[in-house]
Amino acid sequence: MINQPTVFILGAGASIPYNYPSGKSLVEEIITGLSRPRSELYKLCIELEFQDQEITKFAEALYFSGDDSIDAFLERERNKEFIDLGKVLITLCLIQREHTKTLFSNPPDSWYGDLVNELKSPVIENFKNEVSILTFNYDRSFDHYLYTAIKNSYGLSEKECTSIVKRIPIIHLHGQIGKLPWQEK
Repeated sequence: MINQPTVFILGAGASIPYNYPSGKSLVEEIITGLSRPRSELYKLCIELEFQDQEITKFAEALYFSGDDSIDAFLERERNKEFIDLGKVLITLCLIQREHTKTLFSNPPDSWYGDLVNELKSPVIENFKNEVSILTFNYDRSFDHYLYTAIKNSYGLSEKECTSIVKRIPIIHLHGQIGKLPWQEK
């Protein structure tokens, strides 16, 4: 348990051990995916009713911007026209990586388990941590890891686990790619 008020700040590299891209890798993945009209990423954008010209313009602007992150690219005033497509692309690229087994496979440099184990108490009634999480990441990997580990460690129902996990504020500073089912409750 962590009784001292503590804030953990998760940056762009926090979820790399769990098969998520760095900011630069995400930019490269988007550019590559949009450069091939037959790629799954490109097809999904068309299915979501983005126009070919808009997709091409986005890919070229992102490529020639030299930006190391999609955030940096989208936050510029001149790129406001790309925000909707940018959010969709971020979501499409990240959501495909959400696999519970990958999170719990103990990859090298994994750290989620170390932190969650520090939060656990011998009995759930004593689960009272003075912790907040601020993350610059859109992905929900830490949120999901925390929920899954607590639920299975203590044999809780979804409702009980949701109540416990929501005691730890997890703030996605740039937003997240959507709420997990337990976060909706």
